[in-house]
Amino acid sequence: MAAVGFPCSVAALPAAAGEQSAGWNALMHNWLAVFYKIILISVLMPVMYTGEAIARQGSASHVKVDVASGLHIDPDNGEIPASLHLFIQPGFQVYTSPANQYNELFGIRRLLADLRLQHKQRYAVVLNADPFDHIKGPLTDLYTEIGITKTLAIRAGRFAAPFSEENQTPARLLQVPERYTALTSFQNSGSYATKTGIMLTGALSHLNYAISTGFQDRVQGTRRFDVQARLSYRFNPDLRYGIGVSYAEPDGRQIRIADNNGFIMNEVPVHGRQYGILGSSEWHYRSWHTKGELFLIWFDGNGQQENSIDFYYGSYSELGYFFGSDRHIAVHRLTGRLEVSQFYGLSGSMDATKRLYSLSLAHSWRIGSFITLHTSTIYNLPDRIVVSDGSPYNNGTGLFQFLGLLSIGI
Repeated sequence: MAAVGFPCSVAALPAAAGEQSAGWNALMHNWLAVFYKIILISVLMPVMYTGEAIARQGSASHVKVDVASGLHIDPDNGEIPASLHLFIQPGFQVYTSPANQYNELFGIRRLLADLRLQHKQRYAVVLNADPFDHIKGPLTDLYTEIGITKTLAIRAGRFAAPFSEENQTPARLLQVPERYTALTSFQNSGSYATKTGIMLTGALSHLNYAISTGFQDRVQGTRRFDVQARLSYRFNPDLRYGIGVSYAEPDGRQIRIADNNGFIMNEVPVHGRQYGILGSSEWHYRSWHTKGELFLIWFDGNGQQENSIDFYYGSYSELGYFFGSDRHIAVHRLTGRLEVSQFYGLSGSMDATKRLYSLSLAHSWRIGSFITLHTSTIYNLPDRIVVSDGSPYNNGTGLFQFLGLLSIGI
């Protein structure tokens, strides 16, 4: 979240370099202008469509605004219904650091626009955008979905990968500031966040399923073919278990351990095909709930290669309590989490972090229908850290953070 500056002497630059830099800056300015116009149009078009439809149809339309459906218009005359979610999340962060005992950061964490157009409860087009999403990118989802039967739908385009259920949870519905650190570290390495391809999804009685094939959308390196699947079985309204599996072609890249701010503590190369397995569970009892997810990733080409790992392990365990009669729209919600990221079988001379614990306590307070205040205290504890310039950590010392977020949206 913090901006990094790179000092240089303008006077020392040659005139040609200055002209080249000016040309590059002008080009970047033009591209950014086009990008923000696209974002603005993508946000304004559904708003204008909704306003026009309301004005044209009057009482012939059923318009609803709530947390679940956002701004939803359902015409009576057969036109395509639309739902729109707009969501902004400004916030600030304070943490203690050996280098600077008091650091304060403020900024926009999320700016979401989620649009869904649906026809006859069978055909849908979905567009989700967030220019502040550094993992999935500014265009987080763009896909079409066709309902084949009541138990099967086909999704084609760019969508959240199904291996992890938490990865598929919309950011506006998260009860904690971010998805767990092991998952986001792996995604920042370029895996599992989004993919371009085809997914079969649906439900059979108590069983939900999703299986996808296509190409992972990469942050670093090249795109690669993969297959992912997830099954989730709900024994009753309060108890659910799930399992996920994955396979990906080799492409030569690095896997990292990073904290919730994206600070990289260790990064090692991996080789060969990638395999993964994941388990999840969720249980509700009155006002209490417990939830968790764990995964194990391994690579068949690492062997005894220098500076490599045998396995990458990640998990989170969550215990929560809410005040109110409905857990989906609770006024107050307390959530405690323990997250683990770990390298197993680290070989070579990589004398850096092998394991990271992250402990957090979060509180969310719903103020009215469309405003929620989130506060979180987070403690990150690596087994060891190699101190470098700009590091907020000391060797073997954890880091306390306080994070406050204000979520406003429909």
